[in-house]
Amino acid sequence: MLSGEKLVGDRIFDGLAERFLKNVYGTEKGDIRLSILWEDMLSQIPSLTQGSALSVLDIGGGAGQVAARIANLGHQVVLAEPSKDMLEHAARLIATQDLGAGSIVFENHSIQSMVETDDRQFDLVVFHAVLEWLEDPFACLNLVLTKLKPGGVLSLMFYNKHSIIFKNITKGNFFMVLKEQFRGHSGGLTPINPLDPEAVYCALEQQNMHIQGKAGIRCFYDHMRKDAREKRTLEQIIAMEQRFCRQQPYLGLARYIHVVAVKQVNEMPQGTGV
Repeated sequence: MLSGEKLVGDRIFDGLAERFLKNVYGTEKGDIRLSILWEDMLSQIPSLTQGSALSVLDIGGGAGQVAARIANLGHQVVLAEPSKDMLEHAARLIATQDLGAGSIVFENHSIQSMVETDDRQFDLVVFHAVLEWLEDPFACLNLVLTKLKPGGVLSLMFYNKHSIIFKNITKGNFFMVLKEQFRGHSGGLTPINPLDPEAVYCALEQQNMHIQGKAGIRCFYDHMRKDAREKRTLEQIIAMEQRFCRQQPYLGLARYIHVVAVKQVNEMPQGTGV
């Protein structure tokens, strides 16, 4: 789910795919993330399970977990990913699924290259855990929105700056917070650009997007002590996350925030009449 357009400073995961899959997807936190995210998508995007097949763009689709689930519901998915390593992992995952031929198309694209070379628009655009790996996330978000049809739906998940601040203060890392030194190191798996949720919401609204729903992804897990995690089963933790993921203040402290937004159809100006 990590990617970005190929600009100076953006992070592409060639050479890091194996490490990423092991450290993120192959952990409890990865299981929680996917579980809460998918439950929220099904809840907030009823067209996934109702009506006709959708055209879907999963931009920065990574190893293909979400794309596979969407295609399994009968939709046509373009999985665009700038990392060839990630695309290879995605192709291997999809090959294990009982999906119809052509239900997922793989394209080695960044969002920038897609906008420059491709004028297709989609009913649903999935854009998960990408913004935080970009030097200019809001410019990229604006490009992503051009790929949505009027009335189309955006599923956006981003790395929440408030969660990082809260976590570091509770660990006593005051200097990091005061200096706002949140940027991940080159070659690491810490995002380079955690985002202020209000800035993201404002950017969407300025682009004629109606925010339909929000949910916190891992409101509690990342803040729990290790011994507290060990006392509870994964199922118990997921149940608690699901119970509170749409409620403030818990949503605002989640490691990731999932936003579902609809591209509004511009109304024709009213005539004055004669």
